[in-house]
Amino acid sequence: TEALGALKLADLRPRHVEDAMVRLSTYKAKRFRGALRDALNEAMRAEIVDRNVAALAEPRRHNPKPKSILTPMVLQAVIDAEDRPVFRALWLFLAVQGARPHSEAAPLTWGSLVVSEGLYWYRGSKTMAGQRPRPIDPRLIPELEAVRIPGCDLVFPTSKGTMIGERTLIRAWKQALARVEA
Repeated sequence: TEALGALKLADLRPRHVEDAMVRLSTYKAKRFRGALRDALNEAMRAEIVDRNVAALAEPRRHNPKPKSILTPMVLQAVIDAEDRPVFRALWLFLAVQGARPHSEAAPLTWGSLVVSEGLYWYRGSKTMAGQRPRPIDPRLIPELEAVRIPGCDLVFPTSKGTMIGERTLIRAWKQALARVEA
């Protein structure tokens, strides 16, 4: 491969593989090392090489950026700064109910809400254990009703009346955080 240059197979050492991986993204480095390791295993079976230098090379470690902790003050600031009513209602719902954004909140429908003894309840989980009805904080109801679109069953619809997609949710959350951090 071009990552290893014009090295002969007999001259290939683990440090060459490690040096090549440094120039690649973590994902590509993992794939590169895996493919080279598989190829060199075949070469060992065919008795072309004596050892698999890719297996001896240290894998590249992923060092993710530390995630910031969302404090109640920051969360409240995000909700207060949100100028899009649907997302304001969604952030509030997620904060109060502890629901999963894309699998529980985004597909939530008015038909899945039940009013019993003056309280709203919903079934909002993708797991069977979470299918038990959960009460909705009564303070949320006016926020939810404010974004209701007549003829649309979704509680948190897009302007077109469709479900908010996962990418849109992530982008909206990042934008909301950026407004607060700015």
